[in-house]
Amino acid sequence: MNAMSQPEAANPLIDKAASFHDVFAGSDEKHGKYHGPLRLVGDKMEMKDAGGNGAVTVPGPATAELWRLHLDGTVPLGVHPLRSDGMCRWGVIDLDGKDVDGGYAGINHADLVGACAKEGLPLVICRSKSGGAHLFLFLADWTPQASVGRALTHMAVRLGYPDADAYPPSQGVGNWINMPYFKGEESDRYCVKKGRPLGISVAEFIDWAETNKVSASQLAEIARPKRENRLETDGPDRANRELMKLCLEIAGQRDGGRGVLLNKHAFKMGTMVGAGWIGEEEVFAALLRAASQDSVDPLPLGQVMGHIKNGLEAGREKPAEDDADADRYPKIDQLVVWTGGDEAEWEFRLAGWPPVQMTVREAMNFRHFNTRCAAEGIGPFRPLKELPWNDLLAEALRGAEVREIPQDETVEFQFQEMLYNFLFDRHHGTSMDDALTGRPVHDEDADRVYFKVAGLRDHACRTSGEFRHATAHKLGTMLNGIGGPTDQGKTTKKIKGKTVELRWMRMSLFDKQTEPLSVPPVPGEPI
Repeated sequence: MNAMSQPEAANPLIDKAASFHDVFAGSDEKHGKYHGPLRLVGDKMEMKDAGGNGAVTVPGPATAELWRLHLDGTVPLGVHPLRSDGMCRWGVIDLDGKDVDGGYAGINHADLVGACAKEGLPLVICRSKSGGAHLFLFLADWTPQASVGRALTHMAVRLGYPDADAYPPSQGVGNWINMPYFKGEESDRYCVKKGRPLGISVAEFIDWAETNKVSASQLAEIARPKRENRLETDGPDRANRELMKLCLEIAGQRDGGRGVLLNKHAFKMGTMVGAGWIGEEEVFAALLRAASQDSVDPLPLGQVMGHIKNGLEAGREKPAEDDADADRYPKIDQLVVWTGGDEAEWEFRLAGWPPVQMTVREAMNFRHFNTRCAAEGIGPFRPLKELPWNDLLAEALRGAEVREIPQDETVEFQFQEMLYNFLFDRHHGTSMDDALTGRPVHDEDADRVYFKVAGLRDHACRTSGEFRHATAHKLGTMLNGIGGPTDQGKTTKKIKGKTVELRWMRMSLFDKQTEPLSVPPVPGEPI
């Protein structure tokens, strides 16, 4: 019997579509889709034809009907996990060829299931369109984006994939995600469970997703790094950092308490000598230099040597205990410098923690660095003074990796996407009078679209993006940076007896469709 001829309530596909729609509830503003068959480019399946056409972002949320079309193989569906208020009810770790040794051939979905079970992570593993893996996290309630993004990143680190992308990210918008089970039971984007490496049915997937939903408290517990994954400072590292810090304090001490300070610091280093973390001769020489040659107000040499000798001897009798939490500092494994944005940003890869990215201004001040890390669920670390922190940064910068941020993440690209959505919105004006209401007006003959900056600002304020709080002056400055004098400019028009100042853009400047119902391609390649 043809399923479409049955009453709607009895149609199993409609019931399943409704269930998927609930499980993958996401953006209330947009969804994604693409047309045409997938195309193999290198070792990845791309959603573009030979002409580069394919994925598009469509205004409006995903619906149960769109899910039905997805499950029956008519139109593949993409859902963005992030609602306009910054809340989400699911997220995903995207594991692809760049994250795994051997590329896509190195991804074993059954092994991922086992790894998640071993780590106690409630992730639902699905094969992605390209043969990679989508590790879905489902939540019992709507949860702030930052909490979900941090948890996903922590889980990726625990699984051994610190560079894998997570959606939603802790900050920013991110991409929409290709949904599993396109073509339903015939899909190659199926879910894998223990003992079921070749996939489970649509109905089983829905039950499995519901079973693995976690509460906010469970999410916080899962995201907390295990003890062995926390930053562990071994004895020699700890002793060398402490010696550097204490020498700086000694060298900067002026008259009044110099001897007491030197003896106290020699005692502390003596405890580390007694623990076998550092050699006594090395410590003696470093403290002697700090208190004499490097000192801003040195003591007599005989007093210096006496304080150091007595402090070291007393400290050796009480060896330091190997307690990493008693002296924990950030250990920078790798620094990535991101260029191409408004300002350079630094991404810190800290031992035992997921990556954290911040502006250079934040990074240069250790207190701001520590605050930024704490906001991402990292640390907090013991405080460092300016000089030792600058030394650590200088060492990290010597081996830093410099990367250009992707084009679709630049401020210019995001602005042009927002501008395009405004200029070619389905509700644009039909006559020049409509410009008074803030709507853009198309003049096909002149190849221009006219608009008021105030209308653009109102549009920006209604979005949840970077330009939500931009001033009219800021928007005008960014408009001036697009194209040349033949591509955009200012003019005045007589509208209803009033002289109105307008901006104009050349319509053909935008390498996209310009019909009222057009939809722009998504930034970057959706997952």
